[in-house]
Amino acid sequence: MRTEGLSSKGIGEGRKVFIVAFGVAVVVAVMQRIANAFLYPMFWGFDSSANWDYIKLLTHSWALPAPDAAWATAHPPLFYYVGAALTRPLIGSDEGMAMLALRLVTIGLGFLMVWLIARCVRQYAGDDSTRPFIAAALVLFMPCHIYMSAMVGEEIWASTLITLALVLAATDLSANERGLARPALIGMAGGLAALAKLTGVLVVVACVGAYGLRAIRLRRAEPAAISMGIKQAAIIALVAGLVGGWFYARNLIEYGYLYPHDLPIHAKMHTMPPGEREVSDFLRLPVATFRDPNAMNPDLLRSIWGTTYASWWFDAHRHFLPRNNRTVNHAGTLILTLALLPTFAFGVGCLRGLRRAIGSPHGPDSLFLTMIVISLAGYAHFVWQNPQFAVLKGSYLMGLSLPFAYYASEVLSGWTRSGRAQSLLVWALLIVLFVSVTVVFYLGNGLWNLIDSEFPGMRWIPIQKLKM
Repeated sequence: MRTEGLSSKGIGEGRKVFIVAFGVAVVVAVMQRIANAFLYPMFWGFDSSANWDYIKLLTHSWALPAPDAAWATAHPPLFYYVGAALTRPLIGSDEGMAMLALRLVTIGLGFLMVWLIARCVRQYAGDDSTRPFIAAALVLFMPCHIYMSAMVGEEIWASTLITLALVLAATDLSANERGLARPALIGMAGGLAALAKLTGVLVVVACVGAYGLRAIRLRRAEPAAISMGIKQAAIIALVAGLVGGWFYARNLIEYGYLYPHDLPIHAKMHTMPPGEREVSDFLRLPVATFRDPNAMNPDLLRSIWGTTYASWWFDAHRHFLPRNNRTVNHAGTLILTLALLPTFAFGVGCLRGLRRAIGSPHGPDSLFLTMIVISLAGYAHFVWQNPQFAVLKGSYLMGLSLPFAYYASEVLSGWTRSGRAQSLLVWALLIVLFVSVTVVFYLGNGLWNLIDSEFPGMRWIPIQKLKM
């Protein structure tokens, strides 16, 4: 009895230490992002200058501009209208303060996404108290989440809305609810996600598909499931269409397309290498992914998943970290090598989820796996249609943050409980990864001289000159 009491006390104290350590990690992550918001130069980042121009345009007139009126006006307008409403009181007197305010709001939404992910994972973790913390940490210390928090763009906004829709749908599907209120909320979140970024449409498709699939699989045991499933899926699609579909309908009616492609104002994109794609580009994973992680490396120009991986877990495009810096490359090699652990765990978790999805119509696996498949397929189609190095961005897949954290944390948490030696190794690798990301992606660490050029990003030679 005494031994058991001591054991329980030891476990309780160990859990307290773990919670305190995670609390410290959250504080560090918050301070890092806030500091970066102050330190990151104005107008830097993926299309940040063009996005800011669109926001300023809306502060003068609330009229929705034509898709070709400016570089960013073809994008869905939610982020830009909310950004204009938030910054309108400041933008005329102090543009820097207005941009800072928008960055801080983006940071807040990013932490809302992390909280939603931890809450969702906790729901399925059972007595595994460490898994939600691991899931949250995987997003807190995800490089593309860190650097996108400092940029003026819609990625964090859209990803948070996608995560909200997935959390609502996962909860409803797991509880096997028969009401229509939750599907209406899912449709609203999905519609707002679609109004923030085109990839938001994918979460609507995933949710509709998951409800329909569950209804089909339950049709024999519960004959009424088919009609209810159809109603729930229809509500999601209808509400999402009303909330976010009007923008795409307006494009179709006024301009003849749902979403613009190859507008003359974007002609510069056609000068970016490599200029064409081959099927083999989807199959290459060169050593340069780890040795020289920059998007202009000749090998990475021909590696879709290599560049995407280096952009998710590092800054392959050098819009955040300085380019042509040997220390940056060494840091990238370390982080990208360590990140193989959670990436491999994610793959293992997906296979486990697939087995569960085949075995039972309940739970979130069918939803999450559908979201993963259609997101990767949509991304592959997009980069095939746009064969430029600049579109290979891990941030385009940030809508998969919840499925990634869900499956990776399941496996990693299991590995930390599978023997003392293995547990220590996994924890050590994760801690080194998180600390490395924190140090490298904190702009105030004194390691980086950000102002090493007039503009950020990798320098590139137009493909017309390369062919001469």
